[in-house]
Amino acid sequence: MRQWVWSCIVALVIFALLTPAGHAQAVDVGDQRAHDLFNEIRCPVCSGQSIAESDVPVSVSIRQYVQQRLDAGDSDTVIKQNLVIRYGENILFEPALAPSTLPLWLAPWGALVLVFGALWYFSGRSRAESH
Repeated sequence: MRQWVWSCIVALVIFALLTPAGHAQAVDVGDQRAHDLFNEIRCPVCSGQSIAESDVPVSVSIRQYVQQRLDAGDSDTVIKQNLVIRYGENILFEPALAPSTLPLWLAPWGALVLVFGALWYFSGRSRAESH
């Protein structure tokens, strides 16, 4: 049983390492601030892509909007808030910490507690069985 638990942990670590952490920089943007915003905003049509990676018309439109707002002097926060109002909280890769998004922020910690709890439980059981 102990070997099974360690196999699961190794599989989870391998999965986490193989999951892409960043987003490709498919759009050549001179302005670093615009580039960062493009990578923080999710394409409303594409699955898991930022507007920097996507060439669908809505992503192109959002990129143009973001660039216009940056040129007008708007802050990143104001631009993101306007996009959230228009498209919903899912438009951002990192939603704001709010009561409605609390489960998203707590889920990884809950998973860690479950994994370590299972390790503790099974390691205690195996010691008790060997005595």
